[in-house]
Amino acid sequence: MSTLKGLSSELDRFLGELRRALSIEGLDSLIAQSEVREEGGMRVVVKRFTKEVGLLKWLPPAVFLRASYPYALSPRERFGREMRFMMFQGWEGFRVPRILSSDEEELVVVREYVEGRYLDCGRVEDVARLGSVLAESHSKGFSLGDVKPTNFLVSRDSTYVIDAEQSTQFKEELGSWDIAVATFFIALSNIARVREFEEHYAAFSEVYVGRGGLVSSYCNLLSPRNAVMLAFIPLTHLVTVVEVQKGFCR
Repeated sequence: MSTLKGLSSELDRFLGELRRALSIEGLDSLIAQSEVREEGGMRVVVKRFTKEVGLLKWLPPAVFLRASYPYALSPRERFGREMRFMMFQGWEGFRVPRILSSDEEELVVVREYVEGRYLDCGRVEDVARLGSVLAESHSKGFSLGDVKPTNFLVSRDSTYVIDAEQSTQFKEELGSWDIAVATFFIALSNIARVREFEEHYAAFSEVYVGRGGLVSSYCNLLSPRNAVMLAFIPLTHLVTVVEVQKGFCR
């Protein structure tokens, strides 16, 4: 009996580790280009754009999603995109980590370490934060491209964008792709809860449209251009999207 209990305990531990590894956070840790270090008595984040894992990470999107979004594969291009977004001086509704140093030859960025938690699309207040970030980014000329929750931190009362290597010049259709990706993650966090998804998507929509996001980008979410991403959202949730959009799209 004790042997069976021991095996059961080991199995539970293994399944727990497997679930963590397959979570967004777990997968992110496997393909991370950044590491936290101690430098001069303070914690910093060092991001190396030339790491092989970055090429492996972005090769499939750069090839298979080219018709939907111009994902960059080149380390230099990704370095440039992130620097343009992080160094932009006009952000008001969210924050970005302070850049401490950058090396244009080695393609390395050292930035401040921000203590916080990842944005959680299972929380209605967090999807509202996401809607606000996208609205401001789009209205000020940037599309993000990579809108997964682990690219955002909630620290005290502030929202931080901590990864912007796929950001690029805003276009209506690229804003629509951002919204499609955001919708996917909101649906993923409420996969078995359609009522909660409706509440969360309505909150996201109200904030995005109300804070200056491009209405045409929002209303073109169901465009064929976004079909690859929409294919991963359950039909029940897509029906809910249509119903919620009726309140914002004329």
